[in-house]
Amino acid sequence: MKKYSSFITLYFMVFTLLVTPALGQINIDSAMLKLKTADADTNKVKLLYDLGLHYLPIEPQKAAGYLDEAIHLAEKINWQKGLSQSYITRGEVYNESGKHDEALKCYDKALEIANKTKNKLLIARTLNNIGTVHSQKTDYVKATEFYLRTIKLAEEIDNKNLLATGLLNLGIISQKQNDFKKSHDYKLKALRIYEQEKNQDKIAQTLNGIGLNYQQEGKTDEAKKYFYQALHIYEKENNKTGIAILYSQIAVLYEPDYQKIISLQLKSKEIWDEINPTHYNAMVNLGNLGYTYLMLASSNKNEKNSNLQKAEHTVKEAIQLAKTIKNKEFESHFTGILAEVQEHQGDFKNAYLNFRKYHESNDSIYSQEVKNKVSNIQSEREISLRDQQIAVEKLKMKQLWLYGIISIVILIGVFMYLLNRYRLKQLRLKNEMERKEAEMTKEALLIQNRITESELKAIRSQMNPHFIFNVFNSIEAYIVAQDTDKASDLIRKFARLSRMILENSTQHLAIASREWTINQLYTEIEHARFDESFTYDFTVEGDLDMDEILLPPMMIQPLIENAIHHGIRHTGQVSPYLSVTIKKQLNQIQIIVQDNGKGLYNPGQKIPVPVYKKKSFGLSSIKERIDILNQSDYESVAKFELIDLSIQGQKGALAVLSLPLIYVNEVVG
Repeated sequence: MKKYSSFITLYFMVFTLLVTPALGQINIDSAMLKLKTADADTNKVKLLYDLGLHYLPIEPQKAAGYLDEAIHLAEKINWQKGLSQSYITRGEVYNESGKHDEALKCYDKALEIANKTKNKLLIARTLNNIGTVHSQKTDYVKATEFYLRTIKLAEEIDNKNLLATGLLNLGIISQKQNDFKKSHDYKLKALRIYEQEKNQDKIAQTLNGIGLNYQQEGKTDEAKKYFYQALHIYEKENNKTGIAILYSQIAVLYEPDYQKIISLQLKSKEIWDEINPTHYNAMVNLGNLGYTYLMLASSNKNEKNSNLQKAEHTVKEAIQLAKTIKNKEFESHFTGILAEVQEHQGDFKNAYLNFRKYHESNDSIYSQEVKNKVSNIQSEREISLRDQQIAVEKLKMKQLWLYGIISIVILIGVFMYLLNRYRLKQLRLKNEMERKEAEMTKEALLIQNRITESELKAIRSQMNPHFIFNVFNSIEAYIVAQDTDKASDLIRKFARLSRMILENSTQHLAIASREWTINQLYTEIEHARFDESFTYDFTVEGDLDMDEILLPPMMIQPLIENAIHHGIRHTGQVSPYLSVTIKKQLNQIQIIVQDNGKGLYNPGQKIPVPVYKKKSFGLSSIKERIDILNQSDYESVAKFELIDLSIQGQKGALAVLSLPLIYVNEVVG
């Protein structure tokens, strides 16, 4: 049961890596009463922070509300330490919900404040949590870098618990890389420190981590010993989160006793339902429970249908939970399990559709695993066909021998011949179905290749070498002119633009607010690069919620680039300007890019001069992607048009991009 260990191990890390300061049990009623009458000062910030910290492991949404209020008040009264601590814990709430980008934003703000105030403890805590996010995103090189910085600071300020946490985190990364000797060394060092500090919660977490090492090494008895030691501590401390995780961890060790495994997983589910049903480990436990029901159905034919129904119900619940918290990786993994369940139920149509969905969404993460599986399936199919061909040949040989035998044997031979023809017909039908399926797969791959090529063109149009070199030249010019503020600002904007473009480039659809921010950043950089020689504005019309709609990434920037470079950059206008507007138009999103430059035609020539270059790399990419979009089943047709305003007695040009209105919940939910 490989899927158990891989997922349970991964999300034990989420529980272990974050560093939250120790907090005694607070009296909730008393704290709430004090909060009602508290003045808007540091004491109120502390109350809000303590309440947020209290609800973090049990009600993350409620914790988020208190921490947001603490951040707002700390900013208002300019209490930097309280603001930094609140940002750190708010980031942990985001991280627990799988929102890694939002968590990093909070940690960056906390780190900026901690550096300004030179608070090494807060700096170390924040560095550790940033390392956690990188670890969860499997960037172990960056994660290790942040953990080593955490350890160095912890040694400087002589903070034993933080030092042990850094060692434990390095042990977890070594475990993920299957270097169990190094992992044991780190974890045992952390355990000794926690025991000296008598930190029971961390002792239990470290024991659990050591147990995971032994589990991955196949040393079941040793793993059980450490898991149960950790479980006893959690039970004594009434740490329900730790208990729920340990039930899931221990369950794996009882394979193939599926009844025992299910009983432990149900205990874990009962606790998660009580304290935090949307926690990562709650979701993992649900998916693993569904998979156990599937294994039980395979081993116990008497209750096969009942267990398959339970497996289907549980896995669908896990998929829905993954969709709710917008975790694509889990949604993909559980969809693969659901396909297996449906295959056992005989629901081959849905099994095929779900396995295909699993394959497409998970290809970038598990490409080699999928290739191996497809290769194995293909090999098994070829072996089966070869066996059938051998059987056919044997039947033909038998017919030759039976021709000389008595009439009864001849009748038997005729019967076998007819049976053989029937089987050959079935084989031809099967081959025809496989041929059609291969054609469908080929067509889908061609469409995917077109999408990929179009997206690569869009990336190149946004990050072309001329733009990059020009930005670097501008930065160099600022540095030479000793204008370090502008140089620093341009570097920061360029770095953020590059990161956001690369992140969005991995998606066929991106949240509109992120795409809007990318284009604003690009325009700000060009504005700075051309010495603020033009004005610009970005306008969102009406009540359009940019966080609730999706846009194909990297389609607006080429229009802005052409407007700047070929519209207003060399214009004779006294006040060249650029405006970018987005609005909702019935069932479409309309993006309008307008400038007051020289337009599409050169007034000095009779022959029109295509200022928006007809062979523009960016514009050709837009047209290709519009063609691809219009092949999809959307309610409206995507289109793009260029309008020469000089024909209408005005100045400049107008680019209008109309795209289908796609809501986030239509794709994710």
